[in-house]
Amino acid sequence: MVGTAALAAVLMAAPAGAWALGFGAEVGRVQAKAGPTGDTKGVFGRLGLIGPLDLQLDYAKSEYEGDRSDSRYGIGLRLEPFHISEHWIPALWAGTGVIDVNTPTYQGRLAFTELGLGIVYAFNEHVRLELDLRQGNQDVFVKGKNEPTPPTSVVASKDGDQYRSGSLALSIDF
Repeated sequence: MVGTAALAAVLMAAPAGAWALGFGAEVGRVQAKAGPTGDTKGVFGRLGLIGPLDLQLDYAKSEYEGDRSDSRYGIGLRLEPFHISEHWIPALWAGTGVIDVNTPTYQGRLAFTELGLGIVYAFNEHVRLELDLRQGNQDVFVKGKNEPTPPTSVVASKDGDQYRSGSLALSIDF
């Protein structure tokens, strides 16, 4: 709920010079070195900053085999540097955020950072189909005495865990 409120607040506070505002929904898969593969469903909001650079906020829910579910709150920058053709646009992604993990043996927060590549098919200037592939790293959000250590089924080692994900999204820009 906090993530949704933060997303709404940022999008409502858009500067007058913002050239685009967009929303979308996505489905995808995520696979970490530790643990099973998960199915992801999410929503995002996007705010145009300067030229082809956008700020994106997203919320996603991942369901895994073995009774694990994650809620993911992220923020990132998306760059669409040029058009290949009238409809095809490559995209670059850099993001960070927090993952709330819920398993039968561990409840806690992980921090993540990720980089990615994507390709966009623009049906017109407002409706787009987007494919993203991302590589990331996740680790315990706050390391300290009171933070429980996640099992290796959640994070592969004390140095964190790498993951990769892919998603297909439909977005509408205004």
